[in-house]
Amino acid sequence: MRIDLPRGAWAELCEPEDITGAQKKAYQRAVDKMMYGDGGGQVTYVADPENPAAMMPVAPKAGRLTAENIHALREMVHAWCVRSWSYDLPVAAGSFDEIPAMAADVIEEALTEGGHYDVFNSSGPKGKPETELTSSSTSGDPAPAPLPG
Repeated sequence: MRIDLPRGAWAELCEPEDITGAQKKAYQRAVDKMMYGDGGGQVTYVADPENPAAMMPVAPKAGRLTAENIHALREMVHAWCVRSWSYDLPVAAGSFDEIPAMAADVIEEALTEGGHYDVFNSSGPKGKPETELTSSSTSGDPAPAPLPG
């Protein structure tokens, strides 16, 4: 998918279906590390105060993503999903600091609207809208409806 960027530049993006499982796992590991630190968001077990013989799970305390975290995640996704571009730079996470900010924003918008982030966040790519109106039967009977009398 080719998109136009400011000042006549362009970028070629992958399709959401081209995102690999390894990329998705790396993204999710990065989010976990940013949110939970080196513990990775693992549940721990402590003695139940009412019954010390029983253990109870304790969810990890989540932090919040900072602006720096969000920029790092964006650059990671951009570097994976931008296949090529018209800039005289390699397509790499560090290169996004060198292109115009408005171009990076256009890339971000295209990836968001295209459903790329939906893949990384486990909701799958957005469905394509139908081009014509259709209706579906509410009955399980595959026979056509009778003609009006």
